[in-house]
Amino acid sequence: MQEKQNAMQITAYHRLGAEIGMQHLTDAFYQCIQYYPELDSYFQGTPAEKSSISRLFTFLLGGPRHYSNQQLAHVHRKRQIGSAQWNAVVAVIEDLLLEAGLSQQEVSHLLQEASRYQSQVVTS
Repeated sequence: MQEKQNAMQITAYHRLGAEIGMQHLTDAFYQCIQYYPELDSYFQGTPAEKSSISRLFTFLLGGPRHYSNQQLAHVHRKRQIGSAQWNAVVAVIEDLLLEAGLSQQEVSHLLQEASRYQSQVVTS
């Protein structure tokens, strides 16, 4: 019984390497987005921005950091992010998570959860 409970508590965040794993995903994210011209003006790769993307992965994968709807709306309000940009970022994240070893079912579930926040991010 204890083993089953422990296995259930291991999140994708931990399976992918916790904080170090999120840093690797963040680096891979920046390598991938260069192939999406519609994202050029949104991601500059500054240390603060990379930290924010790492927090995004941590949040998405069940790690200890969380966002509120207010934080998301405040950060993205002035960026004029449209559906095309949202969809491109989701495609990059999906590819990265699959490459990292998560199952399609798990990735689909995580992205479904992330879609709840689309209205706080997409502003135009």
